Amino acid sequence: MKIQKRIALFLSVMLIALSVLTGCGGKKQEAAPAQAAPEKAVPETTSAFQANAGTYELFSLLGLSLADYAMMSGTTEEEAKKSFYVELKEDQTAVFNMDGEPENVKWKLDGEKISLYADGEAETLEGTLKDGVLTLTIEDTDVILLREGAVPPEIETSGLAALLGEAEGNADTGSGVTEASAETTAAETAAAETTAAETTAAETTAAETTAAETTAAETKAAETAAAAGSSKGSEGARKYALWEYSANGMTVHHDMLVTAGMGDTYIELRDDHSGTFLLFNTPVEVTWNDKEVLMYGVSKYPYTISGDTLTLDMQGVTYVMKRDDSAGSSSGSSSASTGTEAPETEAETKAGAGSAASSAGAAASDASGGDGIVSEEAVQKGYVWLNEIQSSKAFDMTYEDLAEYFGTEGQFDKEEYSDHMKRNKRFYKWVSADDPNHFIYVNFDEKDAEKAPGVYTISSFNSSGFRASEAKDKYLSVLQEEAREAEKAAAANAPMKKETLTLKTFGGSDTLDVEVEYPEKGWARKDGSSDVKLYNTEDLNKTFGAGFIQFTFKKNVEDFDFYKDKFENFKEIGTREIGGIEMTGRTYKNIGYEWTEYVGQIRDGAALSIGAVKVDLDEGTFGDRILNSIEIK
Repeated sequence: MKIQKRIALFLSVMLIALSVLTGCGGKKQEAAPAQAAPEKAVPETTSAFQANAGTYELFSLLGLSLADYAMMSGTTEEEAKKSFYVELKEDQTAVFNMDGEPENVKWKLDGEKISLYADGEAETLEGTLKDGVLTLTIEDTDVILLREGAVPPEIETSGLAALLGEAEGNADTGSGVTEASAETTAAETAAAETTAAETTAAETTAAETTAAETTAAETKAAETAAAAGSSKGSEGARKYALWEYSANGMTVHHDMLVTAGMGDTYIELRDDHSGTFLLFNTPVEVTWNDKEVLMYGVSKYPYTISGDTLTLDMQGVTYVMKRDDSAGSSSGSSSASTGTEAPETEAETKAGAGSAASSAGAAASDASGGDGIVSEEAVQKGYVWLNEIQSSKAFDMTYEDLAEYFGTEGQFDKEEYSDHMKRNKRFYKWVSADDPNHFIYVNFDEKDAEKAPGVYTISSFNSSGFRASEAKDKYLSVLQEEAREAEKAAAANAPMKKETLTLKTFGGSDTLDVEVEYPEKGWARKDGSSDVKLYNTEDLNKTFGAGFIQFTFKKNVEDFDFYKDKFENFKEIGTREIGGIEMTGRTYKNIGYEWTEYVGQIRDGAALSIGAVKVDLDEGTFGDRILNSIEIK
């Protein structure tokens, strides 16, 4: 039985995400109001297996409530609940299903103790079963599942939804780790983070430096260094790649992280005390001092640095990260700071860039490169384009892709080999023609030198010298419209493939066939236990953050409204004919996602929902072509 290995890896990934997203403390998930189905009298002749048979659906995992787990996994609560279930049958056989991969096992009872096992294998899952509540203990972690009608137990949960709501509130008011805080000048950051003693020492150092140094540039550099905080903190300004982590007595090494799609996770600490934590290819902005990293403006996590190793403690989950030397600040001419002015003069920047370029040829003669000079508008739009428009795909882009976007080769900075990551790295800049202190610094990795030699894809990117929020305010709407028009042009003649999606109700035998066409390239299909998704990415290992169209089959339209009272900003948008059926449209926010959904009754006992997240359904787009192609069998 492979249950334990599968779920151990699954829990590993979830622990990484949970440790980043959750804050201190918890909240109690209250038992639901007493609406449980009336208990049925169990005849004396009924066995324990008959009395406990049924389908048990997910209620809590890793201390997460169902809503929080759905938020982290990018699904609805209904989908999350049914994506992890155990079906116990009277004949002592069972089905263990996790994320659409059912496994046939057997089960046995000893009082309230339950065991799941497979023939010929000693490996088992142990737990308890009482009053319709199934609790399985896996890797010292409780997974709680409920049978329909059971009264939910009271549990301590992480309160993730509340935490993220608080973080969002902090962003709205300008507190916490927001773009505004990332754009704070080094002096302002120091004022908030430096103790009175450190400030006095820094001022003394600045005064001594001023007296000893003679040039204006040296004076400015000294003042900037003094304002940035303690020198001890600045020594940690590097990029560190995740190597292993430990939680609940379990250690996950780098090879397992790669298998789980977490091989590119890193934390980058920049000289201006801003930083980035890249998780699931999604960047999270942070700030830091010489003792702690602050995330979401509410969560502080201590860390230590010993040599090239950074150890980060995130609520009992220990991250061991190795120095990667791919932060933009490692370049002598690049501050790699977000929203701050580079400390050098224009002359120093040009001299540093020229020096880096002249030494680059000797370091890597086969690396492409040019002057990297583009307009100021192109630099700012390029950053917004990467960070907003291409947020789910940026880290799959090659150097050639980015050079094509900018219309010019990047300014090559350096090349190096990362021993612990076992890969080559190259560093480029695209620089404003109006101000050499304004640029984008991009790191590229040769992720598979054996199978794809010479293919370098983005591993991180930073802005320097301009305010990211101002660039976003100025160019985001323009870029969104450009992207929409580009998609329409691409969708017009894109080759499509036709497939039949066989939908089934959870735990039922009824099916509904939906024939649909979707692009041959750039999209992929994933069949779940109770739905089918079409993702706008070809790699199903990289669906986190990607857009999708979801097809779900239930008996009645009303069944899709089970969680309607939790939908935010609910709005009806009229009807749309899909597959010959007039379907009702609505938009809403649920579990952190903005949904556009169409629902309709196909026939008696068969209703269909088609929901889209991060997929444009406007006329002429890929989403529009997909919906127009649908035939319901």
